[in-house]
Amino acid sequence: MSIKKIPTHSLRTKQSLVEQETYLFNDTILNNIKIGRPDASLEEIIQASKKASVHNFIEILPLKYETGVGELGGQLSSGERQCLGLARAFLHEGEVLILDEPTSFKRRNDFKIYYGLYSQQNHYYDFSSKIKHFYL
Repeated sequence: MSIKKIPTHSLRTKQSLVEQETYLFNDTILNNIKIGRPDASLEEIIQASKKASVHNFIEILPLKYETGVGELGGQLSSGERQCLGLARAFLHEGEVLILDEPTSFKRRNDFKIYYGLYSQQNHYYDFSSKIKHFYL
């Protein structure tokens, strides 16, 4: 079957996209991650955040998951925004994960993030062949 015959909405429900620049709404961390799956429980959001290596950061904030991110996520660094985007993608559980420059941020947590990506492959997609370079 040609991909042109598949409705766009159907394709989008099967994919998760993490762009180099993650766009966040002027809302809480919780609600920005929850965009990935609006009916997700808090426990599911926490698990996705742990896989994206952003949970520990969130936990040290005074309001934790209820912390506001500011207009376009301006209260966070670009790496923190990207990790929230990754948590959003993990929460969505799409069959295809598309990463735009996943190594564009260099942090000590990168290995944990790659592990989170690798651990997902057994669930719904094969990611291991997509990462060519680890910057550890």
